[in-house]
Amino acid sequence: MLEKGEIEIYNCNEFSDIKEIGGGKHFLKLSMKIDNFYVETHVIEGSYGDVYSAKYRGEKIAFKKFIKPKDKILYNEIKQHIIVNDHENVIKFLGVIASQEPSSNDYMLVLQYANGGNLKDHLRSKTREGIFEILWTDLIQIAEQIVSGLKHLHDNNIVHRNLHPKNILINDSKIMISGFGSAWRFDDSLISLFDEGITYEYSDPQILIQSRFIANFKSDIYSLGVILWELTSGIRPFSEISNKLSLISQISNGKREKTVPGTPSSYAKLYKKCWRTNPKNRPELEEILHKLQQSKNATEMIKNRIS
Repeated sequence: MLEKGEIEIYNCNEFSDIKEIGGGKHFLKLSMKIDNFYVETHVIEGSYGDVYSAKYRGEKIAFKKFIKPKDKILYNEIKQHIIVNDHENVIKFLGVIASQEPSSNDYMLVLQYANGGNLKDHLRSKTREGIFEILWTDLIQIAEQIVSGLKHLHDNNIVHRNLHPKNILINDSKIMISGFGSAWRFDDSLISLFDEGITYEYSDPQILIQSRFIANFKSDIYSLGVILWELTSGIRPFSEISNKLSLISQISNGKREKTVPGTPSSYAKLYKKCWRTNPKNRPELEEILHKLQQSKNATEMIKNRIS
């Protein structure tokens, strides 16, 4: 948790190129009192840091406190945020906070606060008495916005690598992609694989099959396909498999989720194409968006009996 004292805040506008920061922790800075922050609640635990909501000068914000600060992970996440910071379907990066205590290694990213929580919780909230229900128009709108945000990442040569519902946030009904701790530029050798942060249910099977496989744009397409399925099911994929090693083995050997009854065939065909084992056979984002737009009137509602 934050302690009273001097902190440093770095506005993203101060950075023209993240590589100019250098190897140390001495950034150009604007000092401010911690009293300006009023920490309200612990929002979520992540692979690389915990996220809190807070108020700064009356405005609600979120900040991510790194659990085990590592320069490469921190710099990488800042870098990716700055590159993709101008899209409505990507969470906004506002700056960086660093402790002024000489012995401290605490850094926090200041981010836009998403008042609607994450997609996982949003979907779970639609289950009543064991039945998940979602309007088809709402489902398609969510899917289209995820594709739009992901396309912005790919257009900027960034692979997310850890796309799943907890990394998809909602603010005033607007879908926003977040969670850039694993993301990296496809042409950047700075960052290697951060496997401890990967969620296997949504991960490209090639990561599990090939020890030296490097996630690429089509890896994100696989993750997207699993999310498209979850939009119809309301539950986490492979929720019946509790053993992690068994899950990895089954996914590696081609296990995929079953289609939820009542799902339009065109939509099911689309997400199954996304999760094909061979990345070369997965569709491009433009095709996915086109197919989603064609499916807008395919049905009225999806219902899935969970228990």
